[in-house]
Amino acid sequence: MKYKKFIIENYRGITDRIEINVEKKSLLPIIGINECGKTTILNAIYAFDYMNDWQNKTFSHLTDIMNLYKVSSGICSISAVVNVTKAELKESMKSKLQLTDTNADEKLKRFYDTKEFEITITRKLVYQNNQLSSFYEFYPKLSLKNPSEENDFCKELILKLPYILYFDDFREIFPDIIEITSENQNVGWLPIIQELFIQTDESYSVYDLKNLEERRRKSILAQVKRKLNATLTAQWSNFRLENKDALEIDIDFKIENKVTPVIKEIRQGNNVVKQRHDQEIEKYFLKFDLIERDSNGIEHYFYIKNRSKGFYWFFNFVMKLEFNPDKAGDLNNAIYLLDEPGSYLHPYAQTKLCKKLKELSNENIVIYCTHSHYLLNPETIPLNNIHVVNKNELGDIVINLFHQYQNQKSKGVETAFQTINEALFLKPFDIDINNKKIMIVEGIYDYYAYSLFNHSKEFSILPGKGSESLINFISLMIAFEVDFRVLWDNDSSGNISYEKAKTFFGDEMANKHFFLLPSKNGKKRILQDLFEPIDLSMINNALQLNDKVSFEKKISSLFFDESKNEIVKKISQKTKDNFNNVFRSVIY
Repeated sequence: MKYKKFIIENYRGITDRIEINVEKKSLLPIIGINECGKTTILNAIYAFDYMNDWQNKTFSHLTDIMNLYKVSSGICSISAVVNVTKAELKESMKSKLQLTDTNADEKLKRFYDTKEFEITITRKLVYQNNQLSSFYEFYPKLSLKNPSEENDFCKELILKLPYILYFDDFREIFPDIIEITSENQNVGWLPIIQELFIQTDESYSVYDLKNLEERRRKSILAQVKRKLNATLTAQWSNFRLENKDALEIDIDFKIENKVTPVIKEIRQGNNVVKQRHDQEIEKYFLKFDLIERDSNGIEHYFYIKNRSKGFYWFFNFVMKLEFNPDKAGDLNNAIYLLDEPGSYLHPYAQTKLCKKLKELSNENIVIYCTHSHYLLNPETIPLNNIHVVNKNELGDIVINLFHQYQNQKSKGVETAFQTINEALFLKPFDIDINNKKIMIVEGIYDYYAYSLFNHSKEFSILPGKGSESLINFISLMIAFEVDFRVLWDNDSSGNISYEKAKTFFGDEMANKHFFLLPSKNGKKRILQDLFEPIDLSMINNALQLNDKVSFEKKISSLFFDESKNEIVKKISQKTKDNFNNVFRSVIY
């Protein structure tokens, strides 16, 4: 069974139905301004699976689920559309509802025997008298006895679905001392530590330490420490937050005697007398320290929480990624929800994290919120995967793919796009100013378009930031004695900037180095005019974009698409000739 999409309605600020499709895209970045609702979407997806309810104290995904900006709203519902086979449905129905083969077949007679098909499981959440109640519904409807049986059947199916794991921004403190108690088996860090023990050796358990002979206990702890430090060091090499070759975490077992008052009631005649006495109880703890060695090899011990924020984020991320108890089963197609990953990492480490998320999405689904353009590097993250969240005029949360915003004027959208705009400039060009001619164009989208058709090794393309910015680039080219050409669009702003540059640098410089996009049949042209309409439609279809997508978003999507070479080959010769004519008139 696999998740195809999530549908969210009436969850906090989400009033209108929104959908998150995870079937075709396994890596989904979500961007938007602060307080626009990014985290709300992650919380809603996490709340679908009742097995995550115990984490509500940490992530608050079941707290204040109603829209506090509206007096009344519908029932909160979070649905998952799932691919499943009849055999999988039958197995769950027999195991949970205790049905015979015949009875199960009768209830499932509408379904195919082998072909995968879609079902929808909906969780409805209702708060009454400050108490949360929830129930599941199944679609298409089955002839089950009552809603309780339908709810039980859905829960059984959810147990067989991929895990949904949540990673917050790691603000929660990792305790330097963790008490080993059966009361914390499903809460906080103890289950993560237990998973570390199990991954070291399936026979190990943190809960057994108190019963072991001291030398045996030390041997097990030594192996657990080796496993932990090997894992941290391997991941450290990917991030390189500080100049360290290896990491070493020390784990120590502690026993403390705690005096606890005990009250006993004793009957004396017709009276009951309360007597108090102190009882000494043993409590058991694991103590964690970060060991650093100076140049003389002397060890220094630090609390993990007192190291840099970058290191603390790294430690939390690796612990929750590698030793998450929820992912102890089959991890294929697990859903990873990450809220602002890498907030405290420097740019290089964020770049490495971006690649790590991409790698993680090869066999899983990764959905993450971010404000960092380093986590949107278009060379790693497909632009068509990026989702933008904002609030409409009514204050409702809406989400769309980034190229679907062309005609929307929602407040904050321009600010939200800033991270994408910065990401597009991360590594846009490779320029060798010593050996090549340089063609300077107005902007990043001009760079993308011209680069698609530049097969020459004789010149490179350098993007500016608007027509007026090119004057500054001209000064740099002159200072570095570079053989350059400047190309403006043949429109009003391009002509104005061309004339300004001509006035500033003189006619001799302009005649040799300054160009306007060649006109056609006496008509002025801009970059988009170089493409034949039939080719723009073909690009739309190849990239599965709608007809209203802006030219700029279309070209940037094509430039970073893995199949761009095959798509460019299909472009008409007429469009290719238009670009080649520009290169001949400007460069040669």
